[in-house]
Amino acid sequence: MAAWLECCRLRRLLDVAANHGGFPLAATQLRTRLQTAANRLLLQTRSFANDSAVIPIRMPSARDVADEIEALHNEFDSVRISRAKHTVDVTTESIELEGVYLGRFRITLDWLSLDKPSRAYQVEALDPNPAATCESYSHPHVDGETLCAGDGKTAIDAALSQGRVCDFFVLVRQILNTYNSGSAYVQLDDWFASECGDCGDSTYRDDMRQCVRCDVEICRDCVSSCGECNDDFCSGCTSGCAVCDSETCATCLRECNGCDKSICERCLEDDECSECQEQHETDKAATPETVSPA
Repeated sequence: MAAWLECCRLRRLLDVAANHGGFPLAATQLRTRLQTAANRLLLQTRSFANDSAVIPIRMPSARDVADEIEALHNEFDSVRISRAKHTVDVTTESIELEGVYLGRFRITLDWLSLDKPSRAYQVEALDPNPAATCESYSHPHVDGETLCAGDGKTAIDAALSQGRVCDFFVLVRQILNTYNSGSAYVQLDDWFASECGDCGDSTYRDDMRQCVRCDVEICRDCVSSCGECNDDFCSGCTSGCAVCDSETCATCLRECNGCDKSICERCLEDDECSECQEQHETDKAATPETVSPA
């Protein structure tokens, strides 16, 4: 319900920004946020539909369990069994998708929760390299410790319900080694992107600049370069010179002694702006010279 309401809210804001407010940068940011919210809603809807399917549970025999554990050791280098926690976990090899290093993952199964497949297992990043836009996304298909199995969910649920523990771990590993852009929380193309502090767009980190005053990250299109010191600033840390209107940082602005306006150093002479100097010249020319008595 919350995901649907968030989509509706973002849709209303987008309509205002795009059709009535004339705010193109805000509209671009809202479109990105709406797409992310819609993807989340779609994934939740699929998960709900899959959870509603009834799969008969077959309790494995002791011999079956022994065979599954032996098969696990053949498939994975690291297998741990905790009787106290009633869990089995395995560790995958390092995973890299389309040039993005994601590291190893630990898959943990609670064998007392096999009747609730969506809650029976967790996926934990051991060498986290999360998406720049959201630290909870350690993998395009992992949010926190929850795997979005997509089309593989039915096969995973079937494996768990039939006690095929080894098949379950192999299926999860296969999903972790696969990238499906249609069901990804974050696209791999955007993995190293950062959000611009001014316009809100996601931009590759190499194309970002940092405001030297407040340290906020801004994209190249939004960066303001001070006309005096040439350093990079965000829009909130520069002001236009009252004379030439050039973007100038607070450190390089001076106050005119005549009108108290903020002026860049290039437009000041004897601590006054050109307008105040011209006014002094006008006032001086309009004042009659005092004639000394003979």
